[in-house]
Amino acid sequence: MPPARPIEAELEVLDRILGASPDAIVVVTAPPEPVFAYANDAFLRNTGYTREEVIGASPAMLEGPESADSGLPDLKRALLAGESYQGDVINYRRDGTPYWVQWSISPRAGPDGALLYWIATQRDVTPQRDNERKLARALHRLSFHVSNSPLGVIEWDRDFRVISWSPQAERILGWTPDEAIGHSALELIGMPDADHVRELASDLLERGAPRTIGEAPSRDCHGNLRQLVWYNSALRDDDGALISILSLLQDVTEQRRAAAEQTRLERQMQHAQKLESIGVLAGGVAHDFNNLLTGVIGHGALALRGLAPDHPVRSHVEHSLDAARRAADLTRQLLFYAGRAGYEIEPLDLSQQVSALLDLLRTLTPRQVDVELVLAPDLPPIDADRAQLQQVVMNLVLNGAEACGEGPGAVVVRTSSVELEAPLRVDGWSGDELSPGRYVTLSVEDSGCGMDARTRERIYDPFFSTKFAGRGLGLAAVAGILRGHRGAIQVDSSPGRGAQFRVMFPASTRVPRAEETPRPLVPGRPRGPVLVIDDEELVRRLAVETLRAVGCAAYSAADGDEGLKLFREHHARLGAVLLDLTLPGRSGTGILREMRRVNAGVPTVLMSGYSRERALDRVPASDAVYLAKPFDPDALLRRLCEAQTCSGR
Repeated sequence: MPPARPIEAELEVLDRILGASPDAIVVVTAPPEPVFAYANDAFLRNTGYTREEVIGASPAMLEGPESADSGLPDLKRALLAGESYQGDVINYRRDGTPYWVQWSISPRAGPDGALLYWIATQRDVTPQRDNERKLARALHRLSFHVSNSPLGVIEWDRDFRVISWSPQAERILGWTPDEAIGHSALELIGMPDADHVRELASDLLERGAPRTIGEAPSRDCHGNLRQLVWYNSALRDDDGALISILSLLQDVTEQRRAAAEQTRLERQMQHAQKLESIGVLAGGVAHDFNNLLTGVIGHGALALRGLAPDHPVRSHVEHSLDAARRAADLTRQLLFYAGRAGYEIEPLDLSQQVSALLDLLRTLTPRQVDVELVLAPDLPPIDADRAQLQQVVMNLVLNGAEACGEGPGAVVVRTSSVELEAPLRVDGWSGDELSPGRYVTLSVEDSGCGMDARTRERIYDPFFSTKFAGRGLGLAAVAGILRGHRGAIQVDSSPGRGAQFRVMFPASTRVPRAEETPRPLVPGRPRGPVLVIDDEELVRRLAVETLRAVGCAAYSAADGDEGLKLFREHHARLGAVLLDLTLPGRSGTGILREMRRVNAGVPTVLMSGYSRERALDRVPASDAVYLAKPFDPDALLRRLCEAQTCSGR
């Protein structure tokens, strides 16, 4: 028997050693026509071929449509070059099923160095490849969702250095992944509320919380503050050691801004509704109260005329009149707050008006409180009511002086002007939004005890006061005056730091008039009978008694119908009509129109407890003379004479 060739001898040895191996092993002959020279049982099980079908067949039997797209070209190049190869290739089983195999191929040479064969180990890695493919698909889906999520995704290490940075994180904060990765979060984002962030991190790192949620302002790459909600979770290994922290961030800047704007508008609406309701109530109370005060003041003045200077009752009547006039001041403040007080608008220099009050202010404030004026010269004028402007100044200064308490203190009054480039809408302002333009400001600053936030919220409410016996109408009236002047008031105060009130008036282009010396008004005696129409008996009685006291005849009516009846009967001989504008049933203006149809030449004096503007809103300016309630006998007689003079009687 001839001796066996070397490859055949090795194959016999390999078969004894590798035949039972769980790995598929084959031997392929050298070119030019490589074929399978050996295949163990594991290879036959993997491929589904029999030994007879494999031995002598070309390795190309394992190829299929997808093989070329795997590692097959690299395998062939290695074999042609006589080199080792290790890699994954798609092979096909006998039934045409593709599967992934990992080939490990080594060349074997003879004693002369010539290539004899390749020995190759094949391992089925289809399950691993399927898992890798599933993982790749999952990662692709995750990457797609992260890239298109409205939430930014940031991964950090335990030192809060950035590991990964999603596209949405870049859109929210502005930094690219290259700029962010490797940097500290607190340094990069510059969170103003860093303590809150550290507390959330401590919950994750030290206290083992699985996740935390928090909201904090953060700066973007341009330095702008963004309001972000952070959803943080800790990734740990099987031993509980921290791997990384994953944060989802939601930009809620616009939502918070919209919510704040909504809250501001709701508060503004509530404030406007409160002002309207209180204004209606205050105006109605003031009107009715003025009717009563007209009777009290008028009859008191008539009683005083009949008393000798040394009469023991005279001082009591004078005290009663003094109290009634103070009550009239209170009703005027109510009307100021309600925005229904009378306005005599004229261009005024704010600095001059404040300076003119200095002596009076120093007289009214405690001696230990120093009142200092820092007045800007050449201010633009403001369109304002002189008396109401003075009340604003006096209220603010006296409030500041009272806040200083019994110890030494100071109240500083400043005037200036400012140009608003944009609408002014600041927390702490009482009044509507200020439009852009030029404004004249009045600032009153005291060194008193200051106010907390709860007090500041209520200081413009009527009858709210921090003083034990205060009326609480001062600042409420100031706010009403400023609403009527299209201005606003702001307070800046905290406990122990005093208070600063800042008032802003729109600047005017009108020129202030030169001051005139008022001429004394002497009451006269109306000519002819006077018809008095008023539903309030006290007022009718006062008017009739005042007229009869100066020898003037009078008729009186308690309502419009009765008044019209008397007017139709006596219009030819009437010297004037005294008409209340607020009557039950018919309005005063309607009665006035009826009387004009009968006889337009009878002078008329219109009475009202409301402001001149509101009372005469529907009455031509030249049609009647206005008499404000409450009034005294002298004021009544003056207005009647004025009405007769204006009509040429």
